[in-house]
Parts: sequence; C-alpha cells; structure tokens
Amino acid sequence: MTSAARLTDEALRDIQGVITSGYGHLPFAAYLFVTITDADDGRQWLSRIAGSVTSSHRRGNGHSAPEDRPPAAVNIGITASGLRAVGLPDEVLRTFPVEFQDGIASDERSRILGDSGTSAPETWEIGGPRTEPAHALLMLFAADEATLAEMCRTHRALLASSGGAASVAHPTYVDCCDMRTNERRPRSFKLPSQTNLQRQKTRRSTAAISPPSIIQRSSL
Repeated sequence: MTSAARLTDEALRDIQGVITSGYGHLPFAAYLFVTITDADDGRQWLSRIAGSVTSSHRRGNGHSAPEDRPPAAVNIGITASGLRAVGLPDEVLRTFPVEFQDGIASDERSRILGDSGTSAPETWEIGGPRTEPAHALLMLFAADEATLAEMCRTHRALLASSGGAASVAHPTYVDCCDMRTNERRPRSFKLPSQTNLQRQKTRRSTAAISPPSIIQRSSL
C-alpha cells in the first residue's frame, strides 16, 4: 500500500496532484511563469484559478483505471516572493523553511549548489536578480497538444483579465514537452509577439507547491 493510499480522501483533497502523481497519462505539459504587481489583483487571480487546481483526491476506485484519472491537470507553485506579493504577513512567511524564504538565487543557495560563473543567477533567463520576479509557476498537463493549447489560452486570458496585476513573467517562454519522448517544443504555443525563442537551459526559482486550500485562503 502506497503512502498516498493510506491518506484519507479529505487529506488528499488538500494535496496538489503533482505531488502524488507523475500524470503519466497526460504526456503534454506547459509551464507559465507569473509575476504579480498588485496584491489585491494577485489574490483575485488566485481565487479565480483555485477551483481548477487538480488535487490528489481519489476518483472512483482510484487512479488505477483510465476513467478514474483526471482528463487534464492544473497545478501551481508559489515562491516566497510570490507569497509576499499577495500580502502574506512576514510573521507567517517566517514559519516556512529558511531555504524557501531565501530562494534559490540567494548567495547561500548558489554557494551550496555551485551556481557560479556561467551558471550564476545573474545569467538566468527566469528567476534571477536581473529578470522579472517569478512569483508563481503555473503547470498545465494535457493528453494532447490541442487540449494543452486551449488550456494555455484560457489561463493567459485569466492573467490578462486580472488588470495586469498578474502577467507572464517571461512572455516568450512557454515550454511544451511531450513526456512520452521527452521532446521539447517551446515554439508550439508562442505568443503573437514571439519571433525567436532560445532553447537554452533555464534555471527556475524554487517554488512552494501550495495545497488548494492554501490557495483558496490566500484569495480571501
């Protein structure tokens, strides 16, 4: 019996699905990096997507049968700076592990991980000190490219309608990956303004995978 199977369904509903499942039946994925410029609008955006976040709760008899698996999945990770951006008080943020509070681009994390020279945070495309802050990472999973494209359009529209408070931090970087072959096709879902997308290794800020209930509470 797996650890997930020993958890109650109530507990599993409070754990994002990406924690307990590799979504092997959803081979297409895209990742949208988000920056939040206004706390109120940022919380409104979180409130609007909270209902679509995929949890780990069992469907039917579990995830063993195809009909019990989610047909698509949406998960979100939020950085420490993202929690600050939506107004989480410092006294609450200080209850998180110090590694999360510092972020992966901090001097101490860089020293431990060996991120120096050409791998230094200053060279990163996303999440470094010379880029827009990556406050959140929206992870989209689908069974086919058409569904994934529609999910990308839907969530970009939600971001756009938030009054500009939550926008894609790196608007040309949407990574579409066919996980069956590990083939990356970042050009598949480019924005209209995108003409060139460098296929370079991208370092990403450490993100907390927040349970759906925390996302819901943060929108209050």
